[in-house]
Amino acid sequence: MKKTLLYLTLLPFVFFSCSNKSDTTNSDSSTSINNEQPKEESIANEAIIETTTVKANEAIAETTEVKANEQQVNTEVVAETKKTFQKPVAAIEKNIQEYSKSELKVMLDVQDRKILELTSLRTLERMDKGEPLTIGDLIKLSQSGISDEIAMNYLKQTRTTYNLTQSQVLRLQEGGVSQRIINYMIRSGK
Repeated sequence: MKKTLLYLTLLPFVFFSCSNKSDTTNSDSSTSINNEQPKEESIANEAIIETTTVKANEAIAETTEVKANEQQVNTEVVAETKKTFQKPVAAIEKNIQEYSKSELKVMLDVQDRKILELTSLRTLERMDKGEPLTIGDLIKLSQSGISDEIAMNYLKQTRTTYNLTQSQVLRLQEGGVSQRIINYMIRSGK
């Protein structure tokens, strides 16, 4: 790269020298200038100009090749990145579901799990599988003493929507489900 810069720096000198040479040979005074310069010095200058021109052309070719290689590497990196990050949507959804299920199991502590095993095994199984809870399940959770916070977090994580009728709202209220959970369920259906 340093060679390239050196040759590119010398390039204007080469072209200036070439243009001066052609200017002086076309004018009347060129003969006197050329006669004053020794022939050896003129040959040496021409050799320098030719060498510098060749080196400058090589540097330009090298720079072009480097840029082409960089372009190819960039294209390959982009292609590899796309391959790496393109997972099938089904696999991602499966991972999310598995993670959600494991998170839902953690929500119930040992005491809550034992209570649900005794009072409503079906509700516990639904929660372990990450399935939506029925109105009956929510009533059993409330009657078993499971906190509103756990029930609310479960409803949020499962993203279950409820389109409650007036009779279902009354049933939830009579079953001891808190108004906070009922309000959440009503909002989920809108």
